[in-house]
Amino acid sequence: MSTPVDTDLLVIGGGISGAGVALAAARRGLRVTLVERDDFASGASSASSKLVHGGLRYLAKGAVHLTAQSLRERERLLRELPGLVQRLPFSLAAGGAASRASTALGLRLYDALARRHARGFDPAATLAWTVPGWHAPQGAHRYDDASTDDARLTLRVLQEARTLGAQLHNRTALEALTRDAQGQVNGAQLRGPDGKAWTLRCRAAVAATGAHLATLADQGGLQAPKLRPLRGSHLLLPLWRLPLARAVAWRHARDGRPVFAYPWLGTLIVGTTDEDHPDPERAPRITAAEQAYLLDALAQAFPRAGIQARDLQCTWAGLRPVLDSGQGLAPSQERRDTLVQASQGLVLLSGGKLTTFIPMAEAALRAAAPWLPPLREPTHPAWFAGGGTPLPPEALRGECLGGTQTRMGEIAWSLQHEQVHHLDDLLLRRTRLGLRQPAFAQALLPVLQTPCQTALGWDGSRWRFEVERYLALMHERHGVIQ
Repeated sequence: MSTPVDTDLLVIGGGISGAGVALAAARRGLRVTLVERDDFASGASSASSKLVHGGLRYLAKGAVHLTAQSLRERERLLRELPGLVQRLPFSLAAGGAASRASTALGLRLYDALARRHARGFDPAATLAWTVPGWHAPQGAHRYDDASTDDARLTLRVLQEARTLGAQLHNRTALEALTRDAQGQVNGAQLRGPDGKAWTLRCRAAVAATGAHLATLADQGGLQAPKLRPLRGSHLLLPLWRLPLARAVAWRHARDGRPVFAYPWLGTLIVGTTDEDHPDPERAPRITAAEQAYLLDALAQAFPRAGIQARDLQCTWAGLRPVLDSGQGLAPSQERRDTLVQASQGLVLLSGGKLTTFIPMAEAALRAAAPWLPPLREPTHPAWFAGGGTPLPPEALRGECLGGTQTRMGEIAWSLQHEQVHHLDDLLLRRTRLGLRQPAFAQALLPVLQTPCQTALGWDGSRWRFEVERYLALMHERHGVIQ
């Protein structure tokens, strides 16, 4: 007689990878439960470069398969999530004649793999009109990629999974995995946001906790994957300070690494670095050296703009869970391959990148299949049958929050339906107001007090605690180094 279970598949981790697994499983008719220790998308899935791209630089390393897969997924997300994933024209500063020829060849292959024609070339005289102030004396190559709001993309995937029956538990910590007499994972001991412990019985589990995967491997009795957590740091400026209409990329004069700047939700993102971050339990934040590196890149590309630290609105850093090749490569030279490792009902999932979360999720589900009921064929070929709207129509009603394009309906919807537990959940991930507004959106806090207290049951003391907690977190992890 089989032991009853509460859910078929337990997914550990509420970033884009875990969200993708939950949706993949729900589409196949499984009962799914997802738990997230902190907040949905609170790790790398809200601190990425926010690009949905094919990985042009992977071609130079011969990773044609990875580029082809990434381009297919880019086009899928553009097609199924219009508005949330948007095409982004890029200009890449050209080098000498040999470099220009090799880049043109790479872009020809890039277009062929994507099955679209987007490449071109602009001489310096044209750039003076299309990208004023950009120092690109050899001209620039044109091509297309895409951008998104990474946190809202993750939440959109979770929303779709929930619509199909997935149970989502935010701010819920895994304390231990449980096993049957044969050593197979059969459940988990969990602790919810209220501090209460509870037990969940399952047939299998997928751990998608990014750079923190080694801890889960130890609990599951698997050999810990050799990960190399890499920190990618970014600057954010108000768009008026450097009003670009398209993305631009160039090579840093110091080390030849590609850097970029592009418009995003009324701001300008500049990135990124690639530095080792050996302790994944230490929250990443930009270092003085990284900030100076990116400011130097701006000075190189836009010498007349005179951008300095005082012009920056905020910063952020995220951890990439990159697989360590063990070859002593520079961080930027490590491949972005996917790890899928399975044993006795536990699947470890890591690596990859934002663009390829769907094939990563499908690979993890295939690995878990031996312990699961038969997988049904999805009832709809599209992953996002509801289209690209990240919020329902009722969330887009009401007046805009002072000086922003965020409507009060969106705030109310998030507070009621998206498992907000702390002020940073609302201002950093459900909306991006904490990043996009000056001084971490402090001017909006008085307007948000009543909606938060009403929806979440906070009294005055709890509101003051949340404000102090939020501002301390923002200064610590998103502040500018003066």
